[in-house]
Amino acid sequence: MSDEFTTEWRLHALRPAERMRLSRRAFLGGVSALACLAGARPAASQEKASGRMFYVSPGGNDGNDGSEARPFASIGAVFAKIPDLGAGDTVVVMPGRYEEAVTVSRGGDEQAPLTLLSQAPQGALIRSPAGSYSAINVVKSHVVIDGFDVQSGGTGHGIEATFLDGDNRNDGPHHVTIRNNVCHDCPGSGISVSYGDFYLIENNVCFGNCATNEYQGSGISVYAARAVPGEEGVRITVRANTSYANMAIRLPGDVPHSDGNGIIIDDLRNTQSKHPAGSYPHRTLVENNLCHGNGGKGVHVFLSENVTVRNNTCCYNNRDLKNPATWRGELSNVDSNNVLWINNIAVADLSVHSANAAILDASSGGKPSANVVWMRNLTFAGKPGVESITQAPANPTLTAKEPYRNLLGTEPEFVKADPALQDPDFRLRPRSPAVDAGTVEHGIAQSDREGAPRSLGEAPDLGAFETRSA
Repeated sequence: MSDEFTTEWRLHALRPAERMRLSRRAFLGGVSALACLAGARPAASQEKASGRMFYVSPGGNDGNDGSEARPFASIGAVFAKIPDLGAGDTVVVMPGRYEEAVTVSRGGDEQAPLTLLSQAPQGALIRSPAGSYSAINVVKSHVVIDGFDVQSGGTGHGIEATFLDGDNRNDGPHHVTIRNNVCHDCPGSGISVSYGDFYLIENNVCFGNCATNEYQGSGISVYAARAVPGEEGVRITVRANTSYANMAIRLPGDVPHSDGNGIIIDDLRNTQSKHPAGSYPHRTLVENNLCHGNGGKGVHVFLSENVTVRNNTCCYNNRDLKNPATWRGELSNVDSNNVLWINNIAVADLSVHSANAAILDASSGGKPSANVVWMRNLTFAGKPGVESITQAPANPTLTAKEPYRNLLGTEPEFVKADPALQDPDFRLRPRSPAVDAGTVEHGIAQSDREGAPRSLGEAPDLGAFETRSA
């Protein structure tokens, strides 16, 4: 185990409060992601239309009426005591600690969601008790979860949306928005959504997850989406999140490790469950995310179709030495078709494992993935000119030639970043070769992960951060 690896993962030996302080200061990549959460928070209250407001406070009482003057004491009391809670309503959770596993058992409708909102960004701390599973479990559709600090004290995930009504015979909830949350130190994934449709996962921070859950989660996991009626186009969006230091530590049965990715788009074909829904036909967008220091891959697209991965920064992942695999890409396309990889930055750390690579494009079944395009991506593995690509079989778009123009083996020139991950800043220096090196051919976000316009220069920058060229 490398010294850098030991330094990075000593966080797991710290008490949670100490680890939270260290992680917030040193591992968010440039401008604090938590500051971004507070300053650039999309207002969920704007989505609630003319609905009612119910309040929860640690100083409240579950015998109260849930008004601001007489709040409930527990979040669960709102769902238990307001039978007509629903579309357009907002549950406002005041700052404090809530030692409960929250089941979101009411939802909204097509006109307005039900919103669960932390009154102060990350001011409401949800800590589910031992013996529970996930800290927040969404079992209804048309729901927004906004602004919480979440830790599962049970065996599951931070925020989960898996089965409608909690019944594993059902598909998952749809039209679910998860934004501005910090999900950390959970045995499973930080955020896990499955079997549903119309997900928006944005501006969250996920770290220190996946340590012990038998299903081997990731910082953010989107699994086996199943389409519901609705408009065409992009239906699943994962954007402007920070996912780092998620890694399997001690799994039941001491089985080999396989995941702990920053972000995984997993089996949108529904092959593992053999569900009759089949392959999810709509577009998924993964954009403006920062993934670093995870045990698994940075962004992993596995057994999936119709995904765009655009303007992400993935660095120094694949740190789990209990993962026996030699397919270890920062950006990873495995057994997946119709995938666009555009304007990303990938930096591999060979000091952890010699098979680590910036890009992995591979097929396990002998049949190559179809219509996988790599355009304007930057790769680096510590030595200029080394492409850092693992291909099986070769993909002709992984080239520096026109029209793909990938910057292979090119130092990205971050403001401050190294494999030891000490106080990193993954923004680009003004003279970085990644500045103005992107393309808009396959679309572009209006802004980067910090809200800076993508139109600062002649062309968009590569990676999650936009800068002004020198």
